[in-house]
Order: sequence, then C-alpha cells, then structure tokens
Amino acid sequence: MSEKRISGIFSLSVAGFIAFFLMFSCAQNRILQSEKTNDAPQGNVNPAARSLPDIEDYMAILSLDSPQAVQKRDAAASGAEFYYQCWESGVNQIYRSNGGETLQITGANEFPEGSDFFSLSPDGHYMLIGADVGGDEQFNLYIKDLTASSAALPFDSGPEARADNPVWYDNNGQFCLLYRSTARNGRDFDIYEYCPQQNSKRLIKEMSGYTWITDVRDGRVLYTRYLGGNLADIHMLNLADGQERRLSPADRTDGFYGGARFSPDGGVYYLTDDGLDFQTLFRMDLQSGQSRRVSPENWPIEDFELDDTSDTGAYIYNENGVSRLVLFDSRSFRITQRPDPGSGLISQLYFALGRVYFVYADPVQTTDVYSARLDNGAIERHTRLGYGRVDPTEFVRPELVSYPSFDGRQIPAFLYRPAGNDKAPMPYIVYAHGGPEGQFRPGFVRNVQYFLKRGIGMLAPNVRGSSGYTREYLALDDREKRMDSIKDYK
Repeated sequence: MSEKRISGIFSLSVAGFIAFFLMFSCAQNRILQSEKTNDAPQGNVNPAARSLPDIEDYMAILSLDSPQAVQKRDAAASGAEFYYQCWESGVNQIYRSNGGETLQITGANEFPEGSDFFSLSPDGHYMLIGADVGGDEQFNLYIKDLTASSAALPFDSGPEARADNPVWYDNNGQFCLLYRSTARNGRDFDIYEYCPQQNSKRLIKEMSGYTWITDVRDGRVLYTRYLGGNLADIHMLNLADGQERRLSPADRTDGFYGGARFSPDGGVYYLTDDGLDFQTLFRMDLQSGQSRRVSPENWPIEDFELDDTSDTGAYIYNENGVSRLVLFDSRSFRITQRPDPGSGLISQLYFALGRVYFVYADPVQTTDVYSARLDNGAIERHTRLGYGRVDPTEFVRPELVSYPSFDGRQIPAFLYRPAGNDKAPMPYIVYAHGGPEGQFRPGFVRNVQYFLKRGIGMLAPNVRGSSGYTREYLALDDREKRMDSIKDYK
C-alpha cells in the first residue's frame, strides 16, 4: 500500500469522533460452502429493500470469531469441518460447519446469555466453554462431550472466581487441559488441571499476580508473568517437581517477553521487544539459553503459532496497520509461503489438517473464516456472512496517507473518501482511536461505511503515541508530552 502526503485538500467539519467497534456475528444468509476466492463480498440484496439503509442496518452486519478444527486426523483430509462462535441468535453461541450445512452446538437452554470463548480438544471429543453471568467477566468453565449429545457441565464456577486461559495437552494418551482460576482467593490466578474423561480437577500451583499460560508439553508449562507497564517475563514450570526456570533475562526495568511456545525440536519460540523498536519473534535453545531472531521484518509481530505435525510456523506482522501472514519452517527458520488474503486484518491463527485457519476482515468485508494450505499457500475462504439490507459492493476502501503536524512530523492516517465525490470539498469526521496507545487499522467498521454512504468522509490519524510503529513514536505523548498528540489532530 503506497503512502501519500496530503494537505489542504479537504475541510474537517467535526473536531473529534470516537467510534466503538461493536461485535455482531453470523449471518442469517451465510454461505458455508468453501469457496476458493479472494474477491470482495458479493452480498445478495433484496430488490424490494433498495431504500437507503439506516444506521441500525449497518450495525446489524454480522461477524464471527474463534475458528477451530479437529487436529488429530489425517492431514490430507479436506478440512471442511470446523467450529466457530457467532451471534446469530442475539447472543454468542457456538456452531459447527461441515462445508455444506451448519449445526448450532450450544443454545439458550445451556447459555441463555451466550458463550464468551471456547476451546476444542485436539481429537474433537470435548469442548471447553467459558461464559459469564450478566457481563461480569467472572468466567465459569464448562465441558461438553461432543460425542454424546449431552449438555455442557460446569467444573469451575462461582460468583467470586474467574477462570479462563485453557490450554489442551496430551497427558499419557488422553487430552487434559491446564487453565488459570482465581477460585482460591478471588485475586490470584492459580494454575489448575482438568481431565474430562475422569471429570477430575486439581490445583497444580498457587501463583501470585497476573499470569497467562501459553503452552504445555512433556510435563512442562510455559507461562507469562506480567509485572506492570511493558515488563513481562517468561517462566517454565516442571509439573513433576514444581521447579521453575525464568527464560527471560533478569534485572530488567523494561521489555516484554511472552507468547512462548514449545517447538517440535525442543526449543522455545517467543515474542519480545527488549532492546528493539518492535515486538519480534525469536527461538531459544533451552540447553544453551541462546536465542536467534526468526522474523526479519521491521514491523511488529502480532501473533504466531506452531504446527507439530508439519514443522511449520506462522506469524502475523503489522505493516502500516495492515496484517501480513508468513509461513516458515520451524526448524530451519526459512520462510516458505506468504499467503495474501488482502489488505485487511488477520487474526486467530489455528493449525489443523495441513492448513492454518484464520479470521480475515478488511474495510469492505466483515469477518470470515479463511485458511491457507501449508504446502503451497493457497487460500480458501470457508464462510460468507450476509449484509442484510446493506449492499457491500458500495463499501469504500481507505488510502494510506500522511500529513505534517505542528512540528513537521509526518502523521500516518487512513483517508476514506465518499464514492463518486473524491475531490470536491465535503464534510469529514476525524476518527480518534482509543488507547491512547492504540492504532486505527483497516478492518471492517460499520458506522464508517454508514457515514460514507451519506457523503461524509473520514480521516483516521494514528497520532504520536500510537502503537504499531516504533517505540520512539509510542513514547512521543508520554507524561508532559500528552497534549502533543492532541495537536496532531488540528
């Protein structure tokens, strides 16, 4: 995406506008048959409903999340069956698609307020489901046996406890999971184990503060301990004797270390920005303690996953707000494929059956499930959500621009021009992203398209202090410099 400088070509009629991303899901008219295409959505619009859609129509455009597929099958299988979460019924529920039809897995009888997250066991026999009550984010955990058509059963619940962060692992031939819960004192996230075959739960280790489990293998657990600010450490816990080893350097005052995963050859992949401008992917040799950089891009790495069955890894990096997907050999670090679904946002990587699944959305398309083949990078689109009364062919893509601020610094921004009127003066909204250490990115924003349809343009600056660029840029609005970021909007 090319970057252009702009100045004085439009007038700004609104001083500021803060938009909230509302999550809606799943289409009434979804098409769940896999389709190999990178084209923009072709949405079917009812000819009798050609009147100009209202804001309610735009905000009712749907989306989905959390695609997961059974992992422990023949890697040559079609990969047509997968699970996802969507809001078709008015609250989040979980669905299964087999490529031709869709089955709702959970419903109002089990989760009247919907589910918040789920995790599928690698063999597809069990599903962990997390749900709160009344939006209190005190998540209770349930297990559902997918082979027995039975109701989901609670195994960690209570009004004062929060449980989440499930990670499945092979425990001597059966799949169990580790998760974190504050059940002990309502404050600290301890590590627990749950095995659904025996419906057994036990406390693994009492912890203090905020921790996050990232991987479990061969009796060892990787987790991140957050210490405040940009300071976080990676620890490895031995389940047999409770001994811990810190993998990140000691005696630091800054630097994030996290997201650690065991690699098939016994090393550990992780993310850090310690001494760097960007969060970067590294691999550590556990015997020597030496690390090697894996991602060569000078852009922040957002997420990564590893596939044990193919020695393939995948990571997403943020290039000027746009997500880029990279596949690499996790033993040699060689980049093998760069699948390209478009100039939008990629998230929620998940390996299964010779593919990496992900969610993709861009300025003219709501979220859908895609996958990329590991052998050749070919992209397949698995869902097509509906748009109701809104015609998606009229959506507008932004262009990446920049403009000089009060001190001459160039401020990157996304500029949306209403279709059919891209030069004449017109009203514009200035979109101020939240955070403040956030970043406006070219995903699907319903209310932006609503205003564009009505002839109102939008400029979305990533003012100084925004994430996604360098650490220097991120710190330009710290403390006494906070008002400098406000000047970037003027």
